[in-house]
Amino acid sequence: MRPLAASWLLLAPALSSTAADTFNILGNGGFEYGLMCYWDYEWSTAGQDSKGDYEFRLSTDSHSGAYSVEIRCAGPDCEKAAIVSQKIPASPNSTYTLSLYAKCPAGRKAAVFIPGTTTGDVLQGLICRDDWTLNTVTFKTAPSATHFAFYVYNLDTAWLRLDDLVLRFADGTVPARKAVIHAGIRRVGSTDAYVTVDGKPYLALGFFNVPYEDLKRVADVGANSVIPDTAPGCFATAQDDYADRAYELGVGVVPDSTASARLRSPGIFAPILGRFAVHLSNIAWFLVDEPDQKDVTWFYVPGPTLVAEYDAAKSHSTLPVMVDLQRAAWSVAPEITPYASAMDIWMAEPYGPDFSGVNHAISLFNSIRPRPIWVAQDATVSSLIVPKTYWALIHGATGIMYFAWDDFKGDPGKLRAAGKVFSELNQLKDVIFATHIDERLAVTTAVSATPIVKPSPFAELKHWIAQWLGGHTDTAPAPVAFMARQHQGGTYIIAANYTLQRVQSTFSVPGLMTGRQISVLFEGRTLSATSGTFSDTFEGPSRHVYLIR
Repeated sequence: MRPLAASWLLLAPALSSTAADTFNILGNGGFEYGLMCYWDYEWSTAGQDSKGDYEFRLSTDSHSGAYSVEIRCAGPDCEKAAIVSQKIPASPNSTYTLSLYAKCPAGRKAAVFIPGTTTGDVLQGLICRDDWTLNTVTFKTAPSATHFAFYVYNLDTAWLRLDDLVLRFADGTVPARKAVIHAGIRRVGSTDAYVTVDGKPYLALGFFNVPYEDLKRVADVGANSVIPDTAPGCFATAQDDYADRAYELGVGVVPDSTASARLRSPGIFAPILGRFAVHLSNIAWFLVDEPDQKDVTWFYVPGPTLVAEYDAAKSHSTLPVMVDLQRAAWSVAPEITPYASAMDIWMAEPYGPDFSGVNHAISLFNSIRPRPIWVAQDATVSSLIVPKTYWALIHGATGIMYFAWDDFKGDPGKLRAAGKVFSELNQLKDVIFATHIDERLAVTTAVSATPIVKPSPFAELKHWIAQWLGGHTDTAPAPVAFMARQHQGGTYIIAANYTLQRVQSTFSVPGLMTGRQISVLFEGRTLSATSGTFSDTFEGPSRHVYLIR
């Protein structure tokens, strides 16, 4: 997740050093909280993004405080790597000075990169002379700027250490940071199946990478949860605190410590949670994204290390901890089990139109240890977003977090589909957590021999299903899956079909009398029962929700 890219200029000489100011826009300039407020990224010598052999680590060789951050080459494939500030709110035509201390072997190459200034992209070389050396760069934001970010690159195969980054206006001032209004500890917990918030089951519905300026729009779409694009509290700015804004909109926040977790330094997690987790908006903690990704050097966090990070985090917070296991949609238990003690919420990310990866991940998780399952659903073709979401919930997920917000807000069809899902599921959330009666019902299906003619995205679905059948040993799921609940005197049946075919399904419901009317919710139609059964048709990948009063 989170691909980054940067333009490139020739190295320029460093500007004259100036004394560091004690005031700082940056909330973690000394890396005492690891890489909170930053992302990490690297590029390979073959030009492949998110590949290479750089590692990001904390070093006790610091200019001040306990730590510096180190970018070091750990193999043959080291083209460049960077720490990247998360998005910093800014005003147009504002002049800033960024200062930092760097330490690297003499003659090696490192640089600061600031894209999109009034003079274009700025790339300034850092001084490498075997000792801590102050570097500064002054720049002016573009006339239309609302945010900016900076990169600090290691452009060499030698190590680079960084410490005491200070960002301020060129006159030495910083914005007056607004006081946090809703600091506190939310009453949250978890059972084997779902997260609880304020003592009630919580159906998480939301997006990854949501910026401050889009919180209202996300809430209007119907989301109740976000993973921010920037850790709340990272920067001194004049705007309201991210977490305060989310709380007032009724949106739960799941802060992300991915870049810090990849440092493999468990000792920093008690201070991280002590600083960043104490707010009433926080309903969970996202410890790390894809630690099981062994083929990406700097992503990979060994299971025992991640368990130690989890233990440190839990020593300082009651928030349920979530980890996204990338391989869970297709891997086997021995690869996932070492991470099982490092989370309170399972998460997988079955990409694309492949519904079967959902089945595989949920089955795998439950075979290891029952606990709440949140699924990271990507922005697949808009026509599949609704049925795939229902498919995940039917199979036991109690959270859906779409990856990522930008992919939805820039596509009206996908955004409408997400809004439709949220609208329906917000109406059904009490039903989903009501009395399970799945074992009392049954469904039989008759599948059309010829696939329904659909637009090209369904050809992609067929390809993915064929790929799944060729690469998994699991049995292909039945075309139609359902969940059944009793709630306030009604029987609810939520069903979905993942296949390309037209599927005629017959549901067997004990005690259902001939002539009884079944409401098909959200579709404005009814069905009539025969003795003990009713039937309906699924036209390709789709969902139906039935209510028998």
